[in-house]
Parts: sequence; structure tokens; C-alpha cells
Amino acid sequence: MNILYQCNNKYAPYCGVSITSLFENNKNSDRISVYILSDNIEQDNLDKFQLLASKYNREIFIIETEQIVQKMIELGMPAYRGSYSANLKMFVSEFGLDTLDRLLYIDSDTVVTGDLSEVFELDIKNSPVAMSQDSLVINHKIDIGFNIEEKYYNSGVILFNIEEWKKQHCTERIVEHVINVRAHYPAPDQDLINVVIKDDIYELPPEYNMEPAYYMFSAKNYYRVFRNPSFYKKEVLEKAKGNEKIIHFFRVMGEFPWHKDNMHPFNDLFDKYLSISPWADYEKESSRIAWVFNAEKLLYKYLPESLFIRLFHLSHIYFMKKSNKLSLKNESNKYM
Repeated sequence: MNILYQCNNKYAPYCGVSITSLFENNKNSDRISVYILSDNIEQDNLDKFQLLASKYNREIFIIETEQIVQKMIELGMPAYRGSYSANLKMFVSEFGLDTLDRLLYIDSDTVVTGDLSEVFELDIKNSPVAMSQDSLVINHKIDIGFNIEEKYYNSGVILFNIEEWKKQHCTERIVEHVINVRAHYPAPDQDLINVVIKDDIYELPPEYNMEPAYYMFSAKNYYRVFRNPSFYKKEVLEKAKGNEKIIHFFRVMGEFPWHKDNMHPFNDLFDKYLSISPWADYEKESSRIAWVFNAEKLLYKYLPESLFIRLFHLSHIYFMKKSNKLSLKNESNKYM
């Protein structure tokens, strides 16, 4: 089982929590090799990664990325939240991993809750990647050139078919798009992969990338408000709940589970694996979120779900549209 992560020093503890959950819930796997694309991870965190590997008798390999980061800078690819880490995986064939057959990329803001062996056995045909659909994007995909019937995928979990990725020149196609079409997008790596490779993506079932919206809202309210005609059928999503393989806890109301006093639906799950990781002494800090997110937290706490989900949906549309307009001017939305 070959697993890929990418992170900078700030995200190293969260990456460590995810790897802890991976090892905990895949103890029956004969071999797990984890590769971390390092964007200046400091020695203290590097030592903790090796401590984690030793505890579970697994392998963690650190891959330095300075040359690829410099290449991205020269290409004019933007940093995201001050780091180039998000885009590293799109150069997956340039890190000496091209001898691997399948490689499962997992975001650092995740917890692995199930056996991942089956995903490596999927027949994804000639697709270079397999991904689960995104839970929130509907209007945004239209803004970046999709039609409403086309699927849009979340890049938090990607099964790479390395041979096909190279054969279909995916990295080169992405670089060409960045140079000749557009470099800046609101969701940098995710938008690029969707735009450039959209016809070649194999759809993973939702259990490999279960997102916060599925737990914040009832299925009835979610499907009534997020009317995405190309999305998973309601019964498929409901079946995935209770059979989760990977939980993806991206921002909810501006915060992650590692923030102090957050209202994230996966806070307790994050804390569970944090407590048994080498980062157990991690102290949560306030997120210093903007007033709009504090207001959203209050509304989430006191409004009926059926009303709040509509406001949540409108807010997401607004911020994505604003982010898209800013990205067209090579600017970033500070709230994203």
C-alpha cells in the first residue's frame, strides 16, 4: 500500500494525525509505505514522523521539494495560504515515484477510518486518476467553464495510476494550461485537475472522501438545497455514511478541528487520533476568523437546519464567485 501526503511545517502535525489514523485502521495490511512531499518541514516534526513509523513498524519517506517549488514559482503558479504545498501532487511523476503502479494521495486535513486495501484493487481502466465528487461545488464549476451536468471532483483524495498519468502527459498538460490559459484559480490544484483532466477522471465512491456537509445537514435538506444533477444519488451517499474510509475535514465556518472552540463536526474524531499521535501535546489556538464566520457560527447554533443550510449555500456561492473574480486578477480571497 503506497500512500502520498504533502505538507509544510505548519501542517505537519495534522498530517501526522492523519497518518496515525491510517496506521491504526490498516493494521492488517502487510505493507504500508508513506511518502511525504516536504515543503520545509522542520527537524522536530521530521523526528516525530520517524517515531510514528517506528511505533507501527511502517515506513515513512520524506521527499524534499525545493526544485519543484522553484519550478512552480518560475511558471507563475500561485502560492495558496502562503505555501506551494497544495500543487506539489500535480508533479507526482517527478519525485522518483514513477516506478509505483498505484499511489493514493491523501490530504493532511483528513482522518482515515477504514481499510484502504480495496481502493488499490479498483479497475479504473485507463484513467490517470480516480477521485470522489465535491460536496459543495455547483455554481463554481459553471464559472470555470463546466456545464451543470458535468462532474466536479474534490482533490483531497486521489488514486494515481502513475503509468497512465505519465502516458497521458498529465503534468505537462497542467503546466501548459498554467502557461497559456490560466494559472490562478480559487481552488488551485483542485480546479486545475478538474479543468485539465476532467474527461479522464474515474469516479471514486463517496466513502473515500466524506466531507463535513454530509454530517452537518440531513440528506433531505442537503439534496433539496444543493441541487447538483450530476452528484451521487441520495441512497449512495446514505450507504457511505457508516462505511466511511476517509473523513475529510476541510474548513467549516472558517475553522478546522485543530482550532480552539471550533464547531466542526469532526472535532472529536480529530482529537481521538491527535491524543495517540506523537503530537499529543499540541495546543489548539484560536483561528482569529473574520466577523462573518463568527456570525455564521451563531446562526448555525440557533437557526433551524432547514433555514441555516440555505444561508450556508448562498454564502458559499458568494465567496466562490468573489474568489473566482479575484483569481482572474491574480489575487486571492483572504477568507478562502
